[in-house]
Amino acid sequence: MIKKDFTELKVWQIADEIFDMALEDIKKFPKHRIAFSLSDQLIRSIGSISANIAEGHGRGSDKELQRALIIARGELSESRNWLIKVRKMDYISAERLANYNEKFLYLSKMITKFIGEIRKRL
Repeated sequence: MIKKDFTELKVWQIADEIFDMALEDIKKFPKHRIAFSLSDQLIRSIGSISANIAEGHGRGSDKELQRALIIARGELSESRNWLIKVRKMDYISAERLANYNEKFLYLSKMITKFIGEIRKRL
């Protein structure tokens, strides 16, 4: 059964936590063009994870939610890509990247499981 509000979805809550982590880190990035470009790409892709979950939920059908979850999972991979680049620039520590990767792995598994549950209902 789909929850009444997208904020009740555990996958959305975890995605939102990751977004908050990224905001915290981006505030510490240096103030130059490369850092700005990376932070812009990063915040857009990470923000899209929870936004797609919310949008899919709001459309009110399992089929639309499933589609949105697949897109959110793709945004998760894109976000990992940008974080690897951010790490290469030494804007975050290796430990912080590992923390993100742990959260991304957990969220990816949750999204995949949620997609599987929805497919059973279709």
